[in-house]
Amino acid sequence: MKTLERSFIKLVTIYYLIPFLLIALYLSINTYNKDISFKTTVIETKINNLKGVIELVLESKMTIIDNLAENIKEGASDIKTILNGTYIINSPDLRLIYFVDNKGNLTVAPQIKIPENFDFKKTKWYQTALKEGFSLTTSFEDPEKTKMVVTLSKAIYDDNNNFLGIISLDMTSEKMKKILQKFDLYKDENLYIINTTGDVIFNNVDKKLKFDIDFKTLPDDTKIINSNGKKMYYTNIKNRLFVIYVFDNVAIIKNALIKSVAYFIVFLSFVLIGSYFIQKHLKKNIVIPLESLSNTMQGFVKDINKKKFGGFRLPKTDIQEINDIIVSFRTLSSTIIATTTNMNLLNDQLKRIYKVTQDVNRFFFKFIDIIISLDKKDLTIEEFFESTLEILISQIKEAKYGSISILQGNKWKYIAAVGHDIEKLNELNLENSIDLHFEEKVNIIRYNEMFEYNKKILNEEEFKKLKEATKPFKEAMTYIGNLECCKLMISVEIPEEEKIRFSAESREIFTAFIVLSKIFIEQKFEIEKIEKIYFKFAQKLASIAEGHDDVTGKHIFRVGKISAFIAKKMGFDDKTVELFEKYAPLHDIGKIYVPHEILNKEGKLTDEEFEEMKKHTIYAKKLLDDDKQFKFALNIALYHHENCDGSGYPYGLKCEEIPIEAAIVKVVDVYDALRAKRPYKRAFSHKEVMKIITQGDNRTNPTDFHKEVLKVFIENEKEIEKLWDEINNSGGEEV
Repeated sequence: MKTLERSFIKLVTIYYLIPFLLIALYLSINTYNKDISFKTTVIETKINNLKGVIELVLESKMTIIDNLAENIKEGASDIKTILNGTYIINSPDLRLIYFVDNKGNLTVAPQIKIPENFDFKKTKWYQTALKEGFSLTTSFEDPEKTKMVVTLSKAIYDDNNNFLGIISLDMTSEKMKKILQKFDLYKDENLYIINTTGDVIFNNVDKKLKFDIDFKTLPDDTKIINSNGKKMYYTNIKNRLFVIYVFDNVAIIKNALIKSVAYFIVFLSFVLIGSYFIQKHLKKNIVIPLESLSNTMQGFVKDINKKKFGGFRLPKTDIQEINDIIVSFRTLSSTIIATTTNMNLLNDQLKRIYKVTQDVNRFFFKFIDIIISLDKKDLTIEEFFESTLEILISQIKEAKYGSISILQGNKWKYIAAVGHDIEKLNELNLENSIDLHFEEKVNIIRYNEMFEYNKKILNEEEFKKLKEATKPFKEAMTYIGNLECCKLMISVEIPEEEKIRFSAESREIFTAFIVLSKIFIEQKFEIEKIEKIYFKFAQKLASIAEGHDDVTGKHIFRVGKISAFIAKKMGFDDKTVELFEKYAPLHDIGKIYVPHEILNKEGKLTDEEFEEMKKHTIYAKKLLDDDKQFKFALNIALYHHENCDGSGYPYGLKCEEIPIEAAIVKVVDVYDALRAKRPYKRAFSHKEVMKIITQGDNRTNPTDFHKEVLKVFIENEKEIEKLWDEINNSGGEEV
């Protein structure tokens, strides 16, 4: 029977192993093709979306140019004012706006230093615009060639086709960067924005490619092209720009090979394991029974020979040998049925394992997304916990409701909730004592148990509101933890109609999310603590800068509080009002760099000394420039001595050119300086100061101030007087 066993092994190899390998190969190729197709669809969608966004950006900038061109064609006399006004409105996206008339004269906003003997007519943007009527070129705004700008230029002609000049604007690459950051490009993906002359306007990686393409002859609709052995997608943005995505062929092939090897290993493992168990099973349930059948048949033949029967035929009477054959066949049939049943059970088990694996993979990737989000500085606590709670409930199969809250001060604040009324929950006065019932671990508590406890610690009205805001549940899995900064409560609940309970797996998932939540909160509060230290240090510098005039140290705090008060009255949101209170005290921080002998001079300053003193506004840039966090503070420090009539310093700006935050701090700074006693002047009363501000004196004029700011200041003068007196009469400098 060894021959029979070898025949079965051979059959298994031919009919089982080889087909499985072929299926693995087919699935690998099919998966590779699907990956390519999916990536192609995603890239096409990304490029078309990006095309639409860039077209909108270009259209908005072209509208600016067209409006400026119309003003110039209509004979606008004050081109500089028009350019300055346009620049201020659009400054977040623009570096410069300039106009070269037909005589070669340049008007630019904002004002910059132009090298002598610089011939604008030789520049690429000028020549291209003069030749084609419009141009889109690139250049660099710094000598190191690290900050690139995109220049849009248009030639202007009057109604008689007489050349008037060329209007241009420089658009910073920051706008393009912000746009591209929204399209989820991986680090190995190359995306280029190119003009019709082949100049690379922008690409998302430092790696540059050369394109052997005549962009002027390419069709408008999106297509796949090849250049220098690279596979690319491109699209034309209204004959001005091309967006080109360059596939990483090496990465695509590498990914395909990895998947092919993975499929091969997986299927080979299944084949080897399956072959081993099938071989063992066949030997036990088929080969051995067949040997028994063969032996039985041989014995039966011998008996027939002994009895000299004429041949094989079923006897009419009971013969033991025939019964053995019947039993053997029945056994063989049962074995085959059992084998088939086992194979079906094995197949069902594999399907269940595959489904569990898919669920684990989905959870794994969601968990990774949460871990990655921990590093996002602009992610708020509310955003993080709303996302966390949603994922947590989706992964804990028993849970349908839940909430996350933090103890702030002496009251619990609900950050996120599913199934419960979060607005009503936050109206409750749930004090710190609510967590005394729980240990710092994962607890399972039933609905009745929780509310029996709450009934003991809450008054009747608060208890009733809590029940109305909370959706009934069967049981809750909760955690209350003491962190360095605060206390954290996380809870997920099973609906009351369900008959299930939380599994051990659900507890593990819940525990993992607790760890992530604690890390996020501690990291968030640590960052806020560092920011407070950073701001406190700047405040101390501001106190030192004011020390020669304000020996009490309260000037900067009065300016901060009153500026925030006016901002709130003018309708600014709470976050902006907080910025006023934080950064208005830094308005004179540049005085740190003014010579000591000038700051502490008792008599009147000479003209030269006063000019040096005025530079404290510009000196503020040394401390506050190139830091986005202090952009608001820099506007205050740099422009709070500008006057609405243009008589201020350092730039002599007009009212519409002065940031509103600087305009608010200006009137508060003047008010406080007049009311405070200084070594060189007496303290004026509130009534005297209001008269000076509203009517003027030999140094101050109402036209110095922003009209709307001054109006709000006058309307609320009584409250401002009261606020100033409260701060001035307080015991220390920390108000």
